[in-house]
Amino acid sequence: MRTASLLFCLCLVATPSVARAAAAIHSVATDRFLFLFAEPDRPVAAHLAAVGPEVLAKIEDELLIHLPPPVRVHIQERLTLPGGVELAGWIEGLAIADRNTVLLRSPRVSHTPLELETVFAHELTHLALHRRVPRGLPRWLDEGLAMLVAHELRPGDIPLLASLAATRSLTDFTGDRPSFAGTHAPRAAYAQALSMVHHLQQKGGWEGLARLLDRLAAGDGLASAAATVYGDGWHALVDGWQSAVRLRYTWLPLILSGSLVWFLASPVVGLGLVRKWRIGQRRIRAMAEEEAIAEATAELELQWDKSLRVADPPRAGETTPPEGAHDR
Repeated sequence: MRTASLLFCLCLVATPSVARAAAAIHSVATDRFLFLFAEPDRPVAAHLAAVGPEVLAKIEDELLIHLPPPVRVHIQERLTLPGGVELAGWIEGLAIADRNTVLLRSPRVSHTPLELETVFAHELTHLALHRRVPRGLPRWLDEGLAMLVAHELRPGDIPLLASLAATRSLTDFTGDRPSFAGTHAPRAAYAQALSMVHHLQQKGGWEGLARLLDRLAAGDGLASAAATVYGDGWHALVDGWQSAVRLRYTWLPLILSGSLVWFLASPVVGLGLVRKWRIGQRRIRAMAEEEAIAEATAELELQWDKSLRVADPPRAGETTPPEGAHDR
């Protein structure tokens, strides 16, 4: 009995030290970064330390901004803010701009289909954008630029854009649209944000995007800044993007859904496709009948779910990122 009691006491004494050892934080410092991690994530930190300079140089070259060292990168099983608040499990990365800090969920527990290096580049871009435009950017522009710089494209984006184009549901980027709130809205918001930013990049190159950021940093509104940089009014730019998306993606449900109903239900669409194949430049203006579109859209949404990029938003009671932080 005395022996059992002694062992029990030893366990009580030993447990805190074991817990402290398990929670020990290690660090790796480079010229530009300070990585903080638990021992199991040492290989991850070493990899990011090796690729970090190249990733950061690309971001700084494209956005014309210099991030001051060190950028602190916390690799954690549970993403935790400096004050100790734990973030929801669906958040894979977070940029805390005022602390020059990035939080990354350890790949040992991550659920994202994205590679950690992609999430790393995405969050670093958020830090760079905040320093470039301290007053902040529209959410869609902030996210779209981060995705473009990180080369973050999912196969699910294409069928989703095709669905939105076929149902005339593309956003007009007015007010707080596209919405990143709700259960399904973030999927469409991220896809359209990336598509619109890519459209602007094709129109004016990285130089044009850098000039747009300059005008926004100087205090111009988005419409005024876009008109100065691209020579078109904002509504004309959005109309041009919508037309480009419809031209490029309206015919995709025929291929992706595996159903000829979508095609056969509308001779007008069929004629439009023939005209597009022959001329290659004209816009397809006709729409399929509602029932056929609904069938194709349902199939496209199913394919999107199979390549889901954006996790569902938090349920009631889960912690959301603080204002000024960028989640991924």
